[in-house]
Amino acid sequence: MLWLLTIARRSALDRLRLENRRPTLSDSNDPTQAWEAIPDGDSLPEENRWRSMHFAVQALSPEHRQVIELAYYQGLSQGEIAEVLGWPLGTVKTRLRTAMERLRQEWGAR
Repeated sequence: MLWLLTIARRSALDRLRLENRRPTLSDSNDPTQAWEAIPDGDSLPEENRWRSMHFAVQALSPEHRQVIELAYYQGLSQGEIAEVLGWPLGTVKTRLRTAMERLRQEWGAR
């Protein structure tokens, strides 16, 4: 299962680099914005998956969401994340692993 997530991550990063843009991140918990992000029946299945992933990431604790956003949305390595946050590398690795487990549980529940 981990290899599948690695392939998905690398494909997503390649896609972002290809389009030369980064997704906008929001720490907003405003219900109005969440309501606007709910997929409608006419949207594409791929779009629905990405929106459900967004909700799953937003359901994580702030520290777990932070390492997920730095690693997967901004493409930083674990060492770079440790430098940016001022955390020991072991802490970053543990929080990223825990965040991925919780994200799998959250996304799977949707």
